Amino acid sequence: MTWSSWWLFVASTLFISATPGPNMLLAFQYGLNYGTRKTLYTLAGLSCGLLILLCLSIAGVSLVSTQMPVVFQALKAVGAVYLLYLGWQAWQAQGAP
Repeated sequence: MTWSSWWLFVASTLFISATPGPNMLLAFQYGLNYGTRKTLYTLAGLSCGLLILLCLSIAGVSLVSTQMPVVFQALKAVGAVYLLYLGWQAWQAQGAP
């Protein structure tokens, strides 16, 4: 990856992370419900998660998709099963108070 591509990726990631979405809604909710201190901890956790994703991307997770297609297919299958699990959990929680 060239430096110009890397900087474009970093700029895009920072822009995307600042747009409204689940992370911003979580921070907003914590700000309203729990105050500034807990919100800062939440923002630190969200930033750490973004940093982990950034490091994994830089480390070359894309190589798995190009060099090891079987492993990539397995990774996609695990991700799909996890999404189904999350959907099932959300559906089951619909009836809960």
